Amino acid sequence: MTNAMLVELVHRKSASPVTRLSLLQHIRGLVHTVHTLRIDNDSFFLSEAFQDICRAENIQIQRTAPYADHQRGRQERQWRTITESAKAMLLEAGLDKRFWGHAFLTAVHVRNRVWSSGSQCIPMEAITGTRPSLDHLRVFGSPAFVNIDTSLRRKLSDSAWEGIFVGYAPDSPA
Repeated sequence: MTNAMLVELVHRKSASPVTRLSLLQHIRGLVHTVHTLRIDNDSFFLSEAFQDICRAENIQIQRTAPYADHQRGRQERQWRTITESAKAMLLEAGLDKRFWGHAFLTAVHVRNRVWSSGSQCIPMEAITGTRPSLDHLRVFGSPAFVNIDTSLRRKLSDSAWEGIFVGYAPDSPA
């Protein structure tokens, strides 16, 4: 058990089946398999589209009782920890709630790269076999400068524009 978290944000609940399938494919690409999912009684999980994905992937579904968060113990604690981290990052950075998704993804990114007492390892190291570098970590909400390519600027114009750091690109080291 690695305690690693994989998260993707969805804009609409109808996009969830496709997102779940891409997460399952990502897990398979890491040479891991999902045998069982413990789920609540959310209408998405009860949908035929999600059930079809689970049948096609040979994943057993275990449903918990309604409003019984304790039946998903560790999972619920992890979500609560990440949610509280995201709220704290937003508050500390003085950013609006509309950046909540970015803060959540950043909290997961950091969480996967630090020691986990539950699994007695670093989650990303357990998955990839190599210790992750922490050199790229930055403070959420801090000033960030983005280079303007020389082909796009004039002689005396700025060489960078100032923004706010709100997270890490999942598919790029940038």
